[in-house]
Amino acid sequence: VQLSVIEVMHQIDNLPGSLTTSLQRDVEAGKASEFDSILGESLRLGRLCGITMPAIEYCYSSILARINFGSS
Repeated sequence: VQLSVIEVMHQIDNLPGSLTTSLQRDVEAGKASEFDSILGESLRLGRLCGITMPAIEYCYSSILARINFGSS
C-alpha cells in the first residue's frame, strides 16, 4: 500500500473538531473502555520481551491519570 503523508495529514486536518473516538466516548460516559487492552497490553508484552517503551509508558500513565481523575 502506498500512502501519501501529505494526503493523510490533509484528511486528518479536515476532520470535524467535534469528532471523538469510541475510547473517549466510553471514558466520558464512565463505561469500560479498550484503553488497557490497547496500551496496557503493549506495555506488558514489551516488558516480557525486555523492551523499554518510554513514550508508550508516558501516554499510558497520562491517560490513566485523566481517566482516574474523571472517575473521582
